Amino acid sequence: MFANGGKAYEICKKYLKTQILNATGKEPIKLPSTSPANVNFSFERLAREWTVVAEALKDG
Repeated sequence: MFANGGKAYEICKKYLKTQILNATGKEPIKLPSTSPANVNFSFERLAREWTVVAEALKDG
């Protein structure tokens, strides 16, 4: 389970963590927000951070 930004991550942890752990055996992963308002991350850095999603999909 990947969360797009801090707020989504906090909601996942608060309300869904147990269900996510039971279903996947893994903790939710916080990724930087892709919102245009997120000026702290360049496109290149966002792409680099988000490669964990592609890797997870490759691994099945």
